[in-house]
Amino acid sequence: MLKSKSLQIALLVTLVAALLSFAKFNHCRNANWASPDVYIHMCYSDISALYGARQINTDKWPYASENNSLEYPVLTGVVTFLTGLLIDDPNGYRAYFDLNALLILLLLFASVFILWRLAPKYTPLFPIAPAVFGSLFINWDIWAVLFALLAIYFFQSRANLSALFLGVAISTKFYPGIILFAIALILWSQRKHLVLIKYVAITLISWLVINLPVALTNFQGWSRFFELNLQRDSDLGSIWYAANLLGFSGGNLNNLTIIAFLIALGAIAVFFFATAPSRSDLANLSTVAFLTL
Repeated sequence: MLKSKSLQIALLVTLVAALLSFAKFNHCRNANWASPDVYIHMCYSDISALYGARQINTDKWPYASENNSLEYPVLTGVVTFLTGLLIDDPNGYRAYFDLNALLILLLLFASVFILWRLAPKYTPLFPIAPAVFGSLFINWDIWAVLFALLAIYFFQSRANLSALFLGVAISTKFYPGIILFAIALILWSQRKHLVLIKYVAITLISWLVINLPVALTNFQGWSRFFELNLQRDSDLGSIWYAANLLGFSGGNLNNLTIIAFLIALGAIAVFFFATAPSRSDLANLSTVAFLTL
């Protein structure tokens, strides 16, 4: 498969983009993540920041605390915990970042390969996208990207496996849940109601299997991710944050974004039902997922 020229180009572009992205974070890495460098040089990373702030450096389970638990879903918490166990030094911020950066690089290549199988022509556009190039090493989001791509990849051929991967993706980061919206539109338009119910059920069950053990043992620690995201204000990297710096105040941003998101979903649904007959299932899924994101 590596003999394919398009795949070779995609992997080469990915490597260059990843190295440039790593260089963006390297100043803070060399400065041991000192402030204010992380903001002046725009190289802040949750990976290093939360290593100490959430006591990952002391091998503490990320959801053990009610007030200081990790603000990420369960599977991301598992990743932070297991990689933390491999670093013996409580002050090993750089080593912890490097280990996770290596895993992120491998996952990026895997994601590019899956995307190449889906759409070879457009694959090189993925690693050079601003969201990838600019923030690849800012957190663990690539884990969710990989599982979300697997859900899309298997949607047409193995729907049950696709649903399983989607549940895993949502357990890693919440945003892949919007893919379920796209899949629901497709299956509903095809009158495959039972298939839709089964797909949703498998996704939900896989999510519950991963989340319930943590939620039942420490609900406060598990739910902190949801509470923080409902209460948090605009943050670094957000368009709302940039607007605030320019003097624009949008009031309650959470309510505003929820309303805007629901309006967008409605518009996407109308667009989908008006144009769906002209596209394949995979094209429909890709189109709706892209518009929703």
